Amino acid sequence: MLIESPGPLPPTLHIPVHLIKEIKFAAAHQLDHHDGKCKNRHGHTYVLQVEISGPVQPVDGKPESGMVFDFGRLGRTLKRLHDLCLDHKDLGDFDPYPTAERLVLRIAYLLLLDLSPELADVGATLSSVKLFEEHTFPACSAEVRAPTLALLPAAFFPDTKLCRAADWARGRHDEPAILASLPEGGGEAAA
Repeated sequence: MLIESPGPLPPTLHIPVHLIKEIKFAAAHQLDHHDGKCKNRHGHTYVLQVEISGPVQPVDGKPESGMVFDFGRLGRTLKRLHDLCLDHKDLGDFDPYPTAERLVLRIAYLLLLDLSPELADVGATLSSVKLFEEHTFPACSAEVRAPTLALLPAAFFPDTKLCRAADWARGRHDEPAILASLPEGGGEAAA
């Protein structure tokens, strides 16, 4: 039986669509206060899953026509995050106590700093950030979702050696500039 086409889609759809993009990275961490084997330095192959939700934009000749948000724009931010902050890094340099829960909050905060103005322009939101430790079954993950994302306080994120929030917000995403801005010996910046 043939199904007849209902015709072309209207130029604007006000139905939320969820975009999901994933990146994979390998990194090491240790949890000094843990009473099990995680107290020792060890590594994981992580999968970071980012979801953006919003209406499909009207087909009006603009670059975002027919999209919720440009996958390429999201991909550039995720690549920068991957290369400068996460992949083959000691995650203790990214967060002082790098549990999956704290890592996903810090990652979500950096994504919001970078993407919020453009998301607002198209009526989209960062709706979920999920971090899997070892993307296997059964999966172990930590996730933060909207509207909780809007509650992320800057004070929760002290400056660390990699991807300091202040540098990220100013658009200083090149690692040499970030590392050169650290006080002698690295660690937290002096006030």
